[in-house]
Amino acid sequence: MTRLATTLIAAIAVVSAPRTQGDWTDGSRKLLETAAGRESKRLQRAHRVLREHVELVFAPGRIDGCPVSKLGEQAALFATRMEQARSAFLETLDFAPGDLALIDPDKTTASQPNSPDPFAESSSRLHIYVLRDEVLHRRLCPRLTGLTHQGLGSKRFGPRAVYSVLQNPKHLGTDAALHRNLVHNVTHLLLSAVSPHGWIGERGHGWLDAGLAHHFESALVDGSCDCMCHHERAQLPLLVSGNWIDRARTARNKRYFATFRRLFGKDTSRLSADEHLFAFALVRYLVTRDGRRLGRAIRGMKHGKNAQHALESAFECSLSQLEAAFAAWLDADFDEAAAATLPSSRAALYLYTRPFVRPRHRQVVAKAIEQRASAHESGWQIRKRKPALKLGPVKRAAHWKGKRIVKPVPAAWPFAAVLEFEGHGEALIDWTRRRRDSKDGGAWFLDPASTYVEHINAEVVCEHDGDRSYLAVVDTPTGEVMGSNEFLIRGRVTRPDGTTDRVGWWVWFDTPRNRRTERWNEQLRPLVDWRLSKARPGLAPWSVALDRESRTIAALGSKSVFTLPKVPNGMEPCVRR
Repeated sequence: MTRLATTLIAAIAVVSAPRTQGDWTDGSRKLLETAAGRESKRLQRAHRVLREHVELVFAPGRIDGCPVSKLGEQAALFATRMEQARSAFLETLDFAPGDLALIDPDKTTASQPNSPDPFAESSSRLHIYVLRDEVLHRRLCPRLTGLTHQGLGSKRFGPRAVYSVLQNPKHLGTDAALHRNLVHNVTHLLLSAVSPHGWIGERGHGWLDAGLAHHFESALVDGSCDCMCHHERAQLPLLVSGNWIDRARTARNKRYFATFRRLFGKDTSRLSADEHLFAFALVRYLVTRDGRRLGRAIRGMKHGKNAQHALESAFECSLSQLEAAFAAWLDADFDEAAAATLPSSRAALYLYTRPFVRPRHRQVVAKAIEQRASAHESGWQIRKRKPALKLGPVKRAAHWKGKRIVKPVPAAWPFAAVLEFEGHGEALIDWTRRRRDSKDGGAWFLDPASTYVEHINAEVVCEHDGDRSYLAVVDTPTGEVMGSNEFLIRGRVTRPDGTTDRVGWWVWFDTPRNRRTERWNEQLRPLVDWRLSKARPGLAPWSVALDRESRTIAALGSKSVFTLPKVPNGMEPCVRR
């Protein structure tokens, strides 16, 4: 047994008393109460554990299989596990604590008395929030990370590292599943914090960002690996269980794997499922070969070196030699009986309900906003007697036709959908809604119903960039439509061979009139072209069966299936040939 495995087993078995437990700093308590608003009573069960390098706010639901049952003991256990995950990260990659560029509260004005920064007292720590209450989690995420949660959680990278996760029992209801999720996402935060701090996963090093998270998630818990940063690619779960190395060899033999040079340069959010598997296997190999050298390569990439240069310098061999050695390692001790079929989705739908837009989508979203404003009567904020063409919730709005006010409305919420797909195909976005109080999975109708084809064709924007294509549509719901309706946006890509990808989002808005727009919230549920089925022997508990019916789509992680209306002929697809 390796020293790392021995350390981990010992850490999991120990539940030590936290250094500070139950005593909240004024900043922490004020942050939570302010964000929760009228829901502050939901904080009563929240338990806080403060360790040397971790602050954990813990208020989960039931955790099946946890070795301890009391909330305080569970909080102490998970805080210990996160400390051990941090130690394993540093030890494996030969980093010193000083290599993590987390803010030292003794060297920043943020630690001064009466500082408005809620993280001032413990800003050099990792801040982790585990909450079962969806309303509380939804309200906290924008305050904690600056992002609304899309899926299970959201992260804040940089010198003040934060991860907030919704402990949904369908995905994180067991001790092992929650442990894997936290290790996976804490690894992302730690890699981002390596000096100089910055999220290199979105600077072309997605293979490293994803691969390290998968490696530690698997190595430090139970050998399984099922996490997939849901707010990045909620439509692309990893349907791989059991021995990942066996799956990786199968993928390579089927030519699902690209060369190193094709993998390098991709962002984390651009990786396909088989590329995630490739990244996991590659990082596992590099750690097995020499974790200290991988740490040197990471330092090089952090300082601007490309992956090839950094790896060749750290491992003192050419990239072709490293690739050959990886292939030989991958082939060793292969169990043919453990092979499994791999997913190969190459499309994702991104929803932007706030001003933040990923850099690669900014151009197509800006064009879609302009296209929407020029093509249709739309709801925008009134600013200096002109329409403010921006995403996000606003009051003092109006229906505009060009630069002319048609009629004032109390509020509007412009938002955008971007369907991104790889390779050749024809892509469409379906825009539907239904009454908020409807329980009928088939009650969705096209929006707008009477002129749907002409309306969508007039506002859609299509662009191509390298091997990727983007299809963008903007909607601007106003007034009662926001509060009384919910939306289902689906992206469809049909390939030349007849195969399809179908992804989507189910979204609704909470817009109380007596609240400022900063307190308004949106709820987003990812939709996929598969639904839960009974687990088969040897597969993970949330194994799935694909649903091939073209007019159905399911809520992620549930058995709920929606039936969409038939789309009339005449839609103009975004085509990549």
